[in-house]
Amino acid sequence: MSVTRTVVLVVALLPVMAGAQATVSGDVYAVNGLGQTLRATGMLVVVIRRTPESAALAASLCRMVHAKDGKAAEVAFLTLTGGVDDPTFVQFEPRNAHEIRDRVLAVRDSLSTYVVDTVRTSVDGHYSIDSVAAGAYWVESEGRFAHTYAQWWRPIVVTTSPVTADLNPPAMTNGLYCIGH
Repeated sequence: MSVTRTVVLVVALLPVMAGAQATVSGDVYAVNGLGQTLRATGMLVVVIRRTPESAALAASLCRMVHAKDGKAAEVAFLTLTGGVDDPTFVQFEPRNAHEIRDRVLAVRDSLSTYVVDTVRTSVDGHYSIDSVAAGAYWVESEGRFAHTYAQWWRPIVVTTSPVTADLNPPAMTNGLYCIGH
C-alpha cells in the first residue's frame, strides 16, 4: 500500500514595502520654566537612517562632547555648535584642540552619510518632508533655542502612512548626540 503525502505550504502575503514612501512632519518646540511653548523657527530638521552603525557614530559623538576632560568636551561642543569660528575660541584652546575638532568633524561627516533629507522649520516651528522611503529613522534637530543649545532625537518607523514626529521636550537629549540618555 502506497501512502502519498501532500505538503501544503501556507504563504502569508505581506504587503510589499519596496518603493513605499510617506510624509514625515511635525513641530519643533520646547516649554520654558513658565510653561510657555516656544516654537523653533528656522531650525534644521534632519532625517537620519537608523542603523547600528549610525547609532554607534552618534554614541561616539556623545562620548566626545561629554568627555571627563573639560577642555576636550568644550572643544567638541564648540565644534558641533559652530563656536570654533568664534574669535574667542583661541583663548579656550587646549594644545590638542585641532585634533579634537578634526575627530569630531570626521565622526559627524561619517554620520552625514546616513542623512536621508533635511528641511528648515517654518515660522511656527512646523516641518514636513515628503517621500521618505519605508524604514527606521531618527528625526533630529539641534541649534540655539530659548537661550540655550538644544538637540532632539526622535526614533520613527516609516511605512505607507504619514508619520507625525513632534520634536518636543520628551524628545530632547540630555546632551548632544546622547540618544536615549
